[in-house]
Amino acid sequence: MIKKVLGLSVLLAFWGLSANAQIATPYLDRNMKSLSPAATGWRAGSSAGLQAISAKGDVERTSSGTTIKSGEIEIGGSIPGVVVALKGESVGLEIYLSSEAKKKITQVFQASPLVPIDTDLEFEQTLAETRLNLAYIVAESISIGLGYRKNEQKTVVDLLGFTGSVNPSTGSPIIYASRTEASNETEAETGTMLSASYNIAEIFYLAAGMESVTLKTSSDTGADYVDNTWSNTVMGLGMMTGEPGDTQFRVEYSMIQSKESEKDDAGGKIAHIHPKTTIANAALEVAFGEIFLSYLNETTKEDFSSDSKDDSKVVVTTMGLGWMPEEGISVSAYMVNIENKETSSDGLEMKITPKGYRLNVG
Repeated sequence: MIKKVLGLSVLLAFWGLSANAQIATPYLDRNMKSLSPAATGWRAGSSAGLQAISAKGDVERTSSGTTIKSGEIEIGGSIPGVVVALKGESVGLEIYLSSEAKKKITQVFQASPLVPIDTDLEFEQTLAETRLNLAYIVAESISIGLGYRKNEQKTVVDLLGFTGSVNPSTGSPIIYASRTEASNETEAETGTMLSASYNIAEIFYLAAGMESVTLKTSSDTGADYVDNTWSNTVMGLGMMTGEPGDTQFRVEYSMIQSKESEKDDAGGKIAHIHPKTTIANAALEVAFGEIFLSYLNETTKEDFSSDSKDDSKVVVTTMGLGWMPEEGISVSAYMVNIENKETSSDGLEMKITPKGYRLNVG
């Protein structure tokens, strides 16, 4: 039971906090990061900004047709993320740093039919991300970018467990309670991306790229996992018109895909499976002078080929309003709605639905 709860919960990973990063073009909100380094080349100018997010919601479990609220989730962090972009005539540089984003899930479930006492499970992740993008404009129509990122995820699971036996004379349970550290793992995922974005008729943008990814996982409470590697294919199609300070319009659809990568156990380390993953991004932004409106949608699907593994779908919808002058202080606020639905082959379904806001200041 513990492993099943942990397995479903851990699938809520980085993309819930990724802010729907784009591939072919940069955001009209200059305080948002770009996922593809090629998009950095089309930034309008230099800037520096801070990002903060806060969201709360429920965790629901469905089994045998019965749905119960089994816990709560909180997303946030005391230290905001930092975005710094430097833009020259033909060169663009972007740095993103986030050191302390957090996700905390608290769940309750029954420990044993003989001991019908609720058990508390506290699942906390600390997420750190470093990203560096460098782009160069060729012939005023092609942006070629090289990017590096490192995502580190530290997961600690505390269990307030109950053990006991039944008194043979009365039939009542004898209960002993103790808090233990059920799991303590660190995942470090690094990626190197080469991408290009082609500007057609100064309106349309077509982008493609490839990212090489390496994942290393270690555990303080059990055996480590074997290292895993895979490739992400990125592609995007966008349209962007207008100049800063005037009426601007931007629309883009992009996708990131990777195949399943399975590494067998070796050298005392546990086997690791990276599921087949598809991340689809859609963005619609419009600016009227210094005011802009934004609608962003990101859908992440994870699919294991093995029937014994869990599948996951995360949908992040973001709607925002911002003040973005050509120079000076800029502010934007977004409503964020996250829906994470996870299913397993034994019929257990989990739904995680945090809602909140994102605030950018630059």
